[in-house]
Amino acid sequence: MKACAALPGTACAVAHSLARAGRPDARMSESAHWIERAEALLAPLLHAAAIGRRDMAAVCKWVLAQDVREPGAILEEAGATMERIILSSIWRTEERERSGIFSTASGLLSAYRSAKILDAACNPNFDPQTFVSGYDTLYICSPSEAQDRLTPLVVAVVEQVRSAVYARRSRHPDAAPVVFALDEVANIAPIPSLPSIAAEGAGQGLVTLACMQDLSQGRARWGTAAEGFFSLFSVKVVLPGIGDPWTLQLLSSLGGDHQVPTSSISVPDGFATLTGKGFSSTTHSSTWRPRLPINAIHNLPPGTALCLAPGRGMERIMVVPWFEVPEWTRRVRGEV
Repeated sequence: MKACAALPGTACAVAHSLARAGRPDARMSESAHWIERAEALLAPLLHAAAIGRRDMAAVCKWVLAQDVREPGAILEEAGATMERIILSSIWRTEERERSGIFSTASGLLSAYRSAKILDAACNPNFDPQTFVSGYDTLYICSPSEAQDRLTPLVVAVVEQVRSAVYARRSRHPDAAPVVFALDEVANIAPIPSLPSIAAEGAGQGLVTLACMQDLSQGRARWGTAAEGFFSLFSVKVVLPGIGDPWTLQLLSSLGGDHQVPTSSISVPDGFATLTGKGFSSTTHSSTWRPRLPINAIHNLPPGTALCLAPGRGMERIMVVPWFEVPEWTRRVRGEV
């Protein structure tokens, strides 16, 4: 992440992204308090690093040493009054709480606990504004063993791109859209603003493709907001193997019901049969049953999926690996 933005708003946005990514459950009030205070600390530190031409190594040093004299002096010299007041108010906090704030901020910066990463951060080669104005592709990957540590950094980068897209849209309404292809979105890129991006992003020039195992992952990360994903995302593709009962029940309900004819036969009791006075009768009726039972959704045949799209209802589609389609293969190889 580059720490050389000249505007305080950028520093605040980066600190906000780092902090929100580190808040796994906003309903946990105690955790939310420490995260919010850590965000308040990081914003003026990042701004001080920007205007003072310091790098992320300096920011990490200020946090780990719990020493804000240097950034405070930088802010004062630059006339950044509000940032200096915020930093000073945190420093004057009671010692035990201040220690908790710095400790939480240190956790949000855990991705930088590597000399190699700090060296890379000294010479950033990525600018969000330039990126959204071109036709490049940015790949952000995170190894499974480092996801928890790198999540705040991944989210901060993605959020900066989102802000750049929205800003570009106001200047160039006809610009080509930017696509977010977010695989394992609940783990690798748990963007706190995902519900709002899904709701308004397309109108701002940002198309989002979000993939997760099932809605239980979404509820764990975004709480009740995840229950609206099936409304916020216009097109849904459901692959085989889902095991979350809530997700399966929702899909079954969306598939609707249909009438199934049934027949019932009444058989006379034993006495009536012996006396020859009994007779059987058949009654025909119908009952409503789900078009897609839960087990049918769970056990979709390999190579198939369910697609829910506006105006088309729910239909079964075939899914094909990219390497089995000649046109896609040529595009991947750069032959088109």
